[in-house]
Amino acid sequence: MKSSKRKEADVEEIKKLWTNLQGKLQEVTDEYKSLRNEIRDIDAFLREVVNNVVILLQEIHESLSILENKVATLENRISAPTHTTPAPAIPSKISEEKEGNNRGNKIVEILEKRLSLLENLVALVEAKFRNIYVEALNAIKEHNVKKYIFKPSKKELWIVVGREGEYLITEWNKNNDLQFACSCPDYLFHVLLKHSKDIKEKPIIRRPFCYHVVSRIIAEIHEIRKTLGLNYRNDFLPEIIVENDEYYLELIKEIMEFFQR
Repeated sequence: MKSSKRKEADVEEIKKLWTNLQGKLQEVTDEYKSLRNEIRDIDAFLREVVNNVVILLQEIHESLSILENKVATLENRISAPTHTTPAPAIPSKISEEKEGNNRGNKIVEILEKRLSLLENLVALVEAKFRNIYVEALNAIKEHNVKKYIFKPSKKELWIVVGREGEYLITEWNKNNDLQFACSCPDYLFHVLLKHSKDIKEKPIIRRPFCYHVVSRIIAEIHEIRKTLGLNYRNDFLPEIIVENDEYYLELIKEIMEFFQR
């Protein structure tokens, strides 16, 4: 009799455990569905961000073209001779050489300043984000850093070949501080979207770059060092690709369209 009651109690206990297990499985299923929806929302958001970047780059390109045309027109007007303006004196060879030296010194000064800024950025990444630094070095060694130069405008685009495609690296100056951005998902998520408030117990350090940006910076560092006659590594230089201006926007669209697939 006692044995029978014990069996019944065991059966009831097993039923309770099974019911609890089913409840836990349902919670996991609901959490998975919720997480999948969040990932879908993030993916849609990232695609919208990329589209906005493409539109912004197109607007910047068009604005620069308009500005260049206005500057060229203004320069033509200034340089055009008038009847009331006497002919300018022909500069002497010495003054021409002096002007050339001053211009050369100014270029060197600009390059040295930029080199220092870039090297400081790489030193920061190497010290605090070693894994990103190593990945960047690997990308350079595999010749994945490309620098497009467009003629006759002399516009430049830096492209880095990643694991899943080619990514566009852009830069701008904010309060005399160099800022970089990459079209890769890693940059959009880990650099733009990740915040320290997400983890209260152990705040995360939001890294400033993805490895694509770092590899592009390192490549330019060695390019500048070569120009200045300093020590550099030839295998760290970017691949130079020369194209016509017509291909400028087309290349940007190709990269963004690949990302949207």
